[in-house]
Amino acid sequence: MKNPYIKLILELVLFIIVFAVLQAVMMGLTATVTALVEASGSFVATYTACVGQPKVIAISTALSSILTALIFIRVHWTVIDKTFMQSKPWMMLFWAVFCTLGALLPLEAFDEGLNSLCQSWWGTRPFDMPADYMKLFSGLMKEPWGYIAVGVVGPVAEEVVFRGAILRKLLDIWDGNKHWIAIAVSALIFAAVHGNLAQGINAFIIGLLLGWMYWRTRSLIPGLIVHFITNTTSYVIFNLIPAARDGELIDLFHGSTRTLGAAVIFSLFIFLPSIYQLYKGLKRN
Repeated sequence: MKNPYIKLILELVLFIIVFAVLQAVMMGLTATVTALVEASGSFVATYTACVGQPKVIAISTALSSILTALIFIRVHWTVIDKTFMQSKPWMMLFWAVFCTLGALLPLEAFDEGLNSLCQSWWGTRPFDMPADYMKLFSGLMKEPWGYIAVGVVGPVAEEVVFRGAILRKLLDIWDGNKHWIAIAVSALIFAAVHGNLAQGINAFIIGLLLGWMYWRTRSLIPGLIVHFITNTTSYVIFNLIPAARDGELIDLFHGSTRTLGAAVIFSLFIFLPSIYQLYKGLKRN
């Protein structure tokens, strides 16, 4: 195929279809097994009920993530480069952890700030998570299997697909001075698959950071660290701080704008030096 852009688009579509189909297939298989085990009344009715169960969703997501990672690596859509880890970049991984922790609060504040502006100007809050997504998310986060799916194997599958396969292919076309085009496109795709603005806007911003790390190192490890810390922190906060589930960020600071502002500034004092250290220390191999 002479036109590299057509070939690129076809490959990206293939990756996304495989990613989505594996999720759907594992959901169906997990719901079927659960329905057969429970066997309460009509199989069709039991199966339909099982599809919406948080435990079924968590198990199917975990299994599909494992299968996705194995397939993408096995067929070489994702290439595992060990060069970065052979350089023993422990300090850079340390800064990746602090960079992530420092970014979480400002990102949430930015998200809520956009929502408040939209509400003031247009009377809507487009960055609130839709009710059906919130119900699904809440059920998933309350499940022990939910953490395995969201905090452990989910990040592995997403890094393998969106950085290891999609961004790698995009960088074949846009590298050098145009690498930010590839990073931005991969971040947009990553945001789009989340299916809602509430998660999508943060996914896009985090996707830019993850993409930049991959471009600098050609390794999935820094992105896995960031992804793991982000999702694990969300899981811990959701389960340990009930007020964070339905309220706004300012509610965690007892309605004090000054305290919230101070917390955001403190977080930036963690984030900015960390990102600077990563800029200095992460090297392309």
